Amino acid sequence: MKIRTCLPSLSLLLSFMIVNAQEGMSDLAAIRVAYESGSDRVIKGTTDEIGYDQWEIRTPVFFKEAGDWKFAAGVRYQSVDLDFTDSNDLDEDRLHSLDLAFFLSKKSSDTLDWLFLFNPTLAGDYENTDSDAFNYLTIAGAKWKQSDNLQWIFGAVYTTGIGDDLFVP
Repeated sequence: MKIRTCLPSLSLLLSFMIVNAQEGMSDLAAIRVAYESGSDRVIKGTTDEIGYDQWEIRTPVFFKEAGDWKFAAGVRYQSVDLDFTDSNDLDEDRLHSLDLAFFLSKKSSDTLDWLFLFNPTLAGDYENTDSDAFNYLTIAGAKWKQSDNLQWIFGAVYTTGIGDDLFVP
């Protein structure tokens, strides 16, 4: 089954969930839509050119605050239309990315919060999907509030989405 056929159903399901997800959230956590276009540029080392149109929608799905704990989840969908002067460079003209981010936070004191983010992603043409299309990002750390204007985040990042697996403390 092609994932592309599931996107309209997913959009409808999310629209019902968004109504409940917005309660208790700031205006910054609203549905966001973005569009970007890149004019044709020469691919380095060739005479070929590439241009693109990209649009994205992201929205919160869930937010819950209980005592010192906060839990949030959100969805992001991105579609990129690629325009190559030579289609032999890449035999795809449209790529997609679907993320589902989960965030957890625990307040330890007025100056210290513990943070955890897990963000799985399914990316590709959504026609020939295999294990290479699935990647994830994990962040764990602590946020230290030095003053009202300055906060520090210490922790580690692990991702499978940039070439080889990457771990950065």
